[in-house]
Amino acid sequence: MSFLKGFLQNLGLQTDEIESAVDQNSAFAKILEALESHPKEEAEYIAALAMMLGNIAYADMEISVNEQEFMHKILRKELDLGEDQAQLVCDIAVQEPVWTGIEISKVWELLNSYCNKEEKRKFMHMAFQIAAFDGINPEESQSLELLSRALGFQRPEYIDFKLEYKEHMTYKQK
Repeated sequence: MSFLKGFLQNLGLQTDEIESAVDQNSAFAKILEALESHPKEEAEYIAALAMMLGNIAYADMEISVNEQEFMHKILRKELDLGEDQAQLVCDIAVQEPVWTGIEISKVWELLNSYCNKEEKRKFMHMAFQIAAFDGINPEESQSLELLSRALGFQRPEYIDFKLEYKEHMTYKQK
């Protein structure tokens, strides 16, 4: 877990949290092992993308099996990821209890540094699609707005994204 330990610490996890997660969660240990087989920047990108999508999907405190399958499908379609990479992203995304110590703003900064405007636009659409899967609630809407700002979108651009998915809002908007 060489570079990944430093990477996770830079995102806010403490050494003991990482070690505890590895010891208590075999799925997490396998994920880290799978990430280690990728080049450093690719592994960081995959992990950051997964944490971003997991943050949005888990904003309502649940990621259902159907939502996971939908996330997998979106990753394959929108990012043209292979089966293994899409599955790895999904596996990471559903490790929410492990990621609770992560400073999500640092994840967003990382994605922001890796991606151009068009990729960021694609991420926003993916995030909205995943949130819309079971209806966008106020918590998901707030997470989407924060993500939008973190990726450098102006408020009118966020409103445009939101309008595209307005039929999926599960609450009255003011």
